Amino acid sequence: MKKISLILAALLILSVLAGCGKPAANNVPAENNAIDPMPTNTDNTESADNTVPPDNTADDDITEKDAFWLQIYDSGKITEKTLSEFLDGSWKMLPSGGGRQQEGFGTLSFQKDSGKLTFTYDKFDDKGTVTCAFAPSHLKEGYGNADACDRLQLNVESASEAVKARTPYIVGSNVDMEILIARVFGSDMIALREIGDGISPFGMDILMYDNQSLDGMWIFVRESGSLSKLEQDEETEDEMRVKSGSFYAIRWMDHKDSFLLQPVGTRDFDETFSEEPMPVKASMYTGFGNALYAVSYELLLADASESNSNYAPQLVYVTTDENGKITDYDLIPYFGSGLYSQEHVKEGPGSDSDTRDPELFGPTDAIFLGNWVKADDPQTWVDISADSVQAGGYKIILYAKDLYSGAGNANVATADSISINQCYLDGNTVVMGYFEKTESGIRFTVTASGSEKLPAGTTIDYVKKPTTRLTRGFSHAGIALVPR
Repeated sequence: MKKISLILAALLILSVLAGCGKPAANNVPAENNAIDPMPTNTDNTESADNTVPPDNTADDDITEKDAFWLQIYDSGKITEKTLSEFLDGSWKMLPSGGGRQQEGFGTLSFQKDSGKLTFTYDKFDDKGTVTCAFAPSHLKEGYGNADACDRLQLNVESASEAVKARTPYIVGSNVDMEILIARVFGSDMIALREIGDGISPFGMDILMYDNQSLDGMWIFVRESGSLSKLEQDEETEDEMRVKSGSFYAIRWMDHKDSFLLQPVGTRDFDETFSEEPMPVKASMYTGFGNALYAVSYELLLADASESNSNYAPQLVYVTTDENGKITDYDLIPYFGSGLYSQEHVKEGPGSDSDTRDPELFGPTDAIFLGNWVKADDPQTWVDISADSVQAGGYKIILYAKDLYSGAGNANVATADSISINQCYLDGNTVVMGYFEKTESGIRFTVTASGSEKLPAGTTIDYVKKPTTRLTRGFSHAGIALVPR
């Protein structure tokens, strides 16, 4: 790696001036002791904390600003101000996490000085726009992640006439978003995901759910303001790889025979979404070096060539050999509100494929997939869509105007019924039940509920939604999400 001494010197000067030097290895606050740090590289004398991002420029090109960003990428210590500075500029959406050369859908433009962001459609002829005030904050601070902002609170302030004609309730609505950050293939990437009940006017009708990648993520790549001093070469990536270790990571992409992994720390605890404590896992930047880099790890597994090469951030647990190649890995299912299950789903050797088996899902897909409205009230509806096998196979979104909104997952129960395995009403109340086929459509029966709005024993008969789009009567202020 070139010019390491120069960068270290710059970082040292900056830390003295700014008072924000990178923490030493194992310098973890007492309340964070439950975090699993990135494993020490047992094959090298130099720890991962001492790995410095590469410098591919001449000596005279290193500036204090460059050194500042090198430190941020290495430590993952992101304040409200730093996150605003990082986001400043334009970001192109990659619909469904697809390649960067595909047709664009829209662009997010952040203005750090005004605290505003504007989403501009690239897809529609009118080039409609929506402008929001954004406020960075901490989603997981209470879970031991006080070092990094990982949440954006958005309030829609204005929209073009074309957008308001399509979505009359958008102005005044709000949404909380979890944000993930990484340097992938030499470019800055962000992933946004709704928290709370996982449904909002901004998500449904502006960014649009059809554009989500796995686990409810919208993916963006930086178009302007690129930090050109941070190119990664193979030599540098090899120094960054964790070797002979097991660790948690955000898998940003499954590319050919490799994973693009960003190692993270985790913390297990019980969250009180309902009366019964729910065991969950929080992920967070480790602070132990290379925190914002996603590095390529080769797979030493069968069928490694069957990859989709889409950006699809998911939490995984991987094991590597002495060369940093992956010998085994597990998927950690997404739970909700930026948290994950504590359970591991085997995806390495001997695991079942995530491909939806047509023999299992075919009969229920034919019955349930689609948009359904209550027979006597079209403002009460349910959307049922295909989801990952790990989530159960189905994603459920429930809505009743001025009453409730909810999101969850379901799995096959019988050849003509599906059963909810998790669903949260208004962001924090558990509802359980099942859907079954009827002569005119489908019926939802609530078997357990912590909400008086949709109590146990309730049945709702739905019919297939007409092909003409119905206005989904959100109030002017939008859905109030429960901040977490």
